Amino acid sequence: MLRPTTATLRPSTNPPAASAKGYSLSYVGLDIPDAQTAVFTARLQGPPGSNVWARAWLSNEVDGTLAETASPRMNAGDEVKLVVTLRDGRVPAIACIRIESAPLMTEQVVIIKLPA
Repeated sequence: MLRPTTATLRPSTNPPAASAKGYSLSYVGLDIPDAQTAVFTARLQGPPGSNVWARAWLSNEVDGTLAETASPRMNAGDEVKLVVTLRDGRVPAIACIRIESAPLMTEQVVIIKLPA
């Protein structure tokens, strides 16, 4: 179960630097409109003309990943919107989004701590 928010959540610290290959996420945000839905947004940065993928998930220390979703292939510079839906009453502690240079090839992860 999520705690709905009235304002977009942002990472509490600056995201890690871009990967050595030049991939990164910018303008990362998280909206929680209701107790089951997390809406991630970000701009996908990468080398000009490159394809990128994004993946977002909710997790906690005890259970690990509670729910996740992934984007189709996109282009560097695109903005992504990923909706993650919780299907049970477990409570996530963090929300994560990552950029991939190929499916499951992680380049950068941004973590947002969820309100308790």
